[in-house]
Amino acid sequence: MTDQTKKYALLSVSDKTGIDVIARALIQYGGYELLSSGGTADVLTEAGIKVTSVAEYTGYPAMMGHKVVTLHPKVHGGILVDLRDKNDLADMVEHGIVRIDLVVGSLYPLEVAVAEEGATLESIRKETDIGGRTLLSAAAKGQCAIISDPRQYPAIIEMLKNGGIPDEVRLTMAADAEARVAQYSGVSANALSGGRWDFVIGKRRLECSYGQNKWQTAAFYSTDPNNPLSPDLFVQHKGDPVSQNNLMDLHRAIQVIKRIVAAFEVNFGNTPQVGVVVKHGNPCAAVASIQYGEANDLLAQLVLCDPKAVLGGVMVTNFSIGEHEAITLLNHKAERRRVIDVVAAPGISEDAVALLGRKDGKGRVLSNPALAEISGDSLSSEPIRIQVEGGYLLQSAFDFVPRFSDYEITGTPSLRQLRDAAIAWGVGSMSSSNVGTMVHNGQLIGNGVGQQDRVTACRLAIEKADEFNHSIRGASVYTDSFFPFSDGPKLLITAGVGLIMGTHGSIRDDEVRQVIEKSPAVLMWVDDAAARCFYH
Repeated sequence: MTDQTKKYALLSVSDKTGIDVIARALIQYGGYELLSSGGTADVLTEAGIKVTSVAEYTGYPAMMGHKVVTLHPKVHGGILVDLRDKNDLADMVEHGIVRIDLVVGSLYPLEVAVAEEGATLESIRKETDIGGRTLLSAAAKGQCAIISDPRQYPAIIEMLKNGGIPDEVRLTMAADAEARVAQYSGVSANALSGGRWDFVIGKRRLECSYGQNKWQTAAFYSTDPNNPLSPDLFVQHKGDPVSQNNLMDLHRAIQVIKRIVAAFEVNFGNTPQVGVVVKHGNPCAAVASIQYGEANDLLAQLVLCDPKAVLGGVMVTNFSIGEHEAITLLNHKAERRRVIDVVAAPGISEDAVALLGRKDGKGRVLSNPALAEISGDSLSSEPIRIQVEGGYLLQSAFDFVPRFSDYEITGTPSLRQLRDAAIAWGVGSMSSSNVGTMVHNGQLIGNGVGQQDRVTACRLAIEKADEFNHSIRGASVYTDSFFPFSDGPKLLITAGVGLIMGTHGSIRDDEVRQVIEKSPAVLMWVDDAAARCFYH
């Protein structure tokens, strides 16, 4: 095998999905001779595809339990050779090395091994790929074409049909392969160190029009290509490119919907229709109902939660929007056309898109069918990273959902009040602490957020409700921790609140309890350490 006029491709994959398809295309359209490692060679041979095994090419069989297969000078020499270098060419001839121009490689599923229950260092080491990582990095340095993901196969086949893989695509493929190796090595380092090392790899998927301010640039980098709610998977039907602020508010609105849905499923066994508006990082409007087919009525409630704050906000629903709903959003009880910066839903009709778009480009209209699939299982189990000076904080996932049967309840709340409490928790748990979140008849009527004292958070919620003539009597209020004094509950009771949901853990718990028990209001609380939901 010293004929340097032939083109060779090396195939060595853990994931053998479609490997026969890409192998046939390499022969038929690319004119490649195929080299392959043991398991991959067996699959190709069984499929009737001509292939030379790496063992036959190198003269060395796979050894040490298949840990050493492609780690050989004839393999890596063929990948790393510089055809412009006379010494390299002389070494090729002397040692019978062929130029390997293309590599198809995928790595052992280390992430799966690490995530398995009962994983040990031995089980992790067993699934740690060395030859594959070396192969991909060598191919990147050697300027080979590198196919490191079966999802690349269709596009590569089309390129082969049309004359080959362009140099700029080869460079992109090399970068993708190196990123995969870096990610893989990060998983290994994290597992071996017991979490002392943490690595995150992101791929730029979406350019933002600007960052938090117009003089800042920003882009979205994906760390989870399998997440159906990733911003790059939303279809934009109208408007200018989204800004960083738009995406941050979109994220927050989705988290609110997830939590309201989860709270309903856990406590009532059903999934509500939900609409949320977020403005400057905090929810300012939210509605939820289990009465399906009432999307238009829900949106009429939504825009009236806080008519001032809704203007220019980011609105997200888990139900589709048609022409009738778009008209409601824009005109319901509005003196002039209502301005909403972003509208996102599982589906939006063409008529609705035409109505919601604006000439200035600020009427951004997005859709993603995955919004309709949000369920109690949608809460992420991934850790949360928060950037601080000198690095970042790594926090476990926020996947807590209150189970009302765990709460101590004084009095007899109505089903409506409990549902309102679930909505209030979903909104308040994703609002900047401290919060006082008030819901009545499925509608957010006041959200006091970001306060240094709890009584002011409650006062702001009451003031918001009063400002827009919402009825407070019988409403449910959620606060994200305990009341350090009885002044907060007294304020809420005087306003007519019917249910107060929070936690206990204050030295004045008895005082707080007595104040509420002497009133018509229902107290619903649980230990602060178990259910506090601060969000900063």
